Amino acid sequence: MENSYWLKSGFYTLSEKATSMLFGFGGAVLLYRAIPEQGVFGVWVLFLSIVSVIEVGRIGLLQNALVKHLSVGEGDEAGRITTASFVLNGMLTLLIVLICMALSPLAAKIFEAQELSILFKIYCLTTVALIPFYQCNYIQQANLDFKGIFWSNFSKGGVLFGFILYLFIGKNRSTLLT
Repeated sequence: MENSYWLKSGFYTLSEKATSMLFGFGGAVLLYRAIPEQGVFGVWVLFLSIVSVIEVGRIGLLQNALVKHLSVGEGDEAGRITTASFVLNGMLTLLIVLICMALSPLAAKIFEAQELSILFKIYCLTTVALIPFYQCNYIQQANLDFKGIFWSNFSKGGVLFGFILYLFIGKNRSTLLT
């Protein structure tokens, strides 16, 4: 019966990665077909590329340390580790927001894509809103709760994919900023 925990955990981890990939790929295909202007999809890909590099760095700094220390921490120490990680997450997010807000007009000018500036401003709002989401995912990972990670990521990815699918099926005229 010991193996059933690891089988379930492996199933949830694999399912989380698979659904993230399907939602991401499906959303990209629908956006490509739904956005009629040429070049606009390229702006979306450029935005996602930049944001992905930022997020990988952010996750690398926060997740690895929290999971490592929280998995061995107990009692009050675990609480202090979680609080420190939450504060660090907030400070790092604030730094990212300030840099994005300062450099988004420059990026829009360099890449000749005015939508890029607006997308970065939207990203600033969503990255602040997702602080608790990521923090809870990191804590769940440290506690080996892969079921919770699956459902939270499934919900987050499903909402975006559902919105894109709604726009696509409804034949609503979509723009990059819709």
